[in-house]
Amino acid sequence: MMAGFTFRPEPKGRNSMHIRLAANDILVLAEEYLNLPFGQRVSNRMADERIERKFHTVRHRGHMTADDLRATAYWKCRGNRLASRLDENAPEDVEEITRVSFATTNERLRIGAMRALHGVDWPVASVILHFAFPDRYPILDVHVMHAIDGPSERSFDSWTRVANFCRNQAAKYGVTMRELDRALWTHGYKVNRQG
Repeated sequence: MMAGFTFRPEPKGRNSMHIRLAANDILVLAEEYLNLPFGQRVSNRMADERIERKFHTVRHRGHMTADDLRATAYWKCRGNRLASRLDENAPEDVEEITRVSFATTNERLRIGAMRALHGVDWPVASVILHFAFPDRYPILDVHVMHAIDGPSERSFDSWTRVANFCRNQAAKYGVTMRELDRALWTHGYKVNRQG
C-alpha cells in the first residue's frame, strides 16, 4: 500500500469518503495510470488521448452520435460486452438524449437522461459526463470507490455526494478531475489486485 492512503470499511455515516495523500502522490499515480496497458497493443495514455479527442468534438457538436456512445462504452468496459444493448438505441435517440443531457443545468435530468439510453447505467453515464464536462464529474468505478471509501449503492444521492467530494478534492489538491480519477483508479486497481 502506498504511503498516505488509508483504507477502512465504509462507516455507516453519509459523509465517510476520504482521501489521505499528498498532491504529488496523486500526480505520481496519475502518471502511472497512463503507462498501464489498456489492451494488448494500447496503453491507457493512447486510449485516453483517443477518448479525449472524441469528446472535444462531442462538446463542440453539443451531442453524441451512436458511434461516440459505442466508443465511450468500449473505453469504460475495455471491450464490446455492451455492444448489443447499445445497438438497441436509435441514432436519433442518442443524439437527442445526449443533447438534452448536455444542455440542462438540472443535475438529476443530466444523469437521468443518459441512463435512459439502452446499455447506459451509472458507470457509463458517469464516463460520458466526465469527458463532456471535464472538471465537473468523476467516473463511477469500483477501483475509484475503493480508493475513496465511496458508497456501494447507486442512486442520485450517492452520485451527487461522490461528484461533490471529488470536485472538492480536485480543488484541494490543485489537480484536474481527470488527474484525480486516474490516480484513484490506479490506487484502487493496485489494492484490488493485491487483495
